[in-house]
Amino acid sequence: MLLPLAASSALVRNWAPYYMAFAAIGVALLLAMLTARFPVRVLLVLVPLYVVSGVHVRGMSVEPGVTTEQSLAPAASALLRLEPQFRALAPTMRPGSQVLVANQYQGGASVHTHLYVAPMLQQWYRDSSIRVVRPELRATGFPAEYLFWLNRELNLFQVDLSTLQPRSVSKQASYGEYQGVLRAYSRGLVESGDLDGGVRLLLGMPVRSETIRWVDRRVAASYLFAFNRVEEGRELIRGAPSLSPTAATEIVTELLSQPTRTPRYDSGSFLAFDLDYDEPDAVRGVMHRLAVNQIQAAPRLALRLLTLRPGDMDAQSVIRDYAPGGPIDRLTPDWSAAPLPLSTAP
Repeated sequence: MLLPLAASSALVRNWAPYYMAFAAIGVALLLAMLTARFPVRVLLVLVPLYVVSGVHVRGMSVEPGVTTEQSLAPAASALLRLEPQFRALAPTMRPGSQVLVANQYQGGASVHTHLYVAPMLQQWYRDSSIRVVRPELRATGFPAEYLFWLNRELNLFQVDLSTLQPRSVSKQASYGEYQGVLRAYSRGLVESGDLDGGVRLLLGMPVRSETIRWVDRRVAASYLFAFNRVEEGRELIRGAPSLSPTAATEIVTELLSQPTRTPRYDSGSFLAFDLDYDEPDAVRGVMHRLAVNQIQAAPRLALRLLTLRPGDMDAQSVIRDYAPGGPIDRLTPDWSAAPLPLSTAP
């Protein structure tokens, strides 16, 4: 008994209550042996108690994130809704395809885990070569590419990458959500080496107001600044209307919240939205918002703040939170559950 327990304790990193089922088989056999000679009237009491105890344990409510039959029920329900939508929008997928999925759903159904970690689409399409990532983490070298987004009501939408038109089998696409996924895709183009393609997409975005058009131009400029094409970036935002510091801070926070392979966008995002990267209070404002949302860019901004103001207590506190063993370090960064970037603009 002790050897399997010791081996399991050493090998299993994350325990789940249903692991008790392995030992429960042996426990049931031992109980049967112990009670084999009990009078029937005693067994009529013990057996129902045993069954009721088992039902109670299986229906217990535990903390979020612990895998139980009860916590898996919402996930099963969500996946039953998603599979027919994927199959209706894309009946087949070319082997080795890259599937870009932006996820806005943040309920308790662990949809983000099944999208990006568990091989959900690979099982549905019977193809282990399919790669599923967020649009911002797009890569090159795939024979085919698909772009989807999942909204807060578990409705799935697809963007036709040849026409950039959205389609769905459930409801009409939200204009703000559609813009958000295109901005996420533009970031993916930049991240995968197609800077000009990402900038063209942002500049060609369908818009309903001049304010949003200028936000897109500023985002495009931030990418040009990040790759040292400063004059082109300045030309894009020449004549741009001013933004309030609060609005600029919120948008820069959203930009720096996006996952990235090379964190090179900090100073360019500040410059594109009229924030001073050399001003401690401007850096502090973005840092605080990133830290509240537990975004991995927060300690970068904290280090920048310490450069500008050595010994700053706020920056030191953020760095301690993200240090090995700190409270943030013990959390798994959940890039996939983040909302679509810049889906609305001030």
